[in-house]
Amino acid sequence: MTLGGLSEIYRSKYINGVYQEPERLSNNINTVQQQFDSYIAPDESYLIFCAYQRSDSYGSTDLYISFRDENDNWSNSINMGPTINTVEGEGSATITPDGRYIFYGRYNNAQQHGLDVYWFDAQFLNNFR
Repeated sequence: MTLGGLSEIYRSKYINGVYQEPERLSNNINTVQQQFDSYIAPDESYLIFCAYQRSDSYGSTDLYISFRDENDNWSNSINMGPTINTVEGEGSATITPDGRYIFYGRYNNAQQHGLDVYWFDAQFLNNFR
């Protein structure tokens, strides 16, 4: 969702068959930079998203992860590190339906041929817990 020129991540809870009013996720997710391309785990225990030029970024856009606790609070966002993020722009992460693999895109500006798709074992996400 974009408000006032910023791109932020919101959610709408589904309660008793009705989606509730969208609510902005905490500052652990949303910063003064842009956040977008979010993926939420089927059990809603974690969120992977793309963020633009944060202070710990490896390049223009990086993938981050945040975990939701039993009190419905989101952890501080964690940059997914140089195994995933590069000086190029990463984004659009998704997990396969069986939960085994994560796929994401990388804009390869050096070779000027657009978006490359990468994948890895989703067990890698346990490194951030």
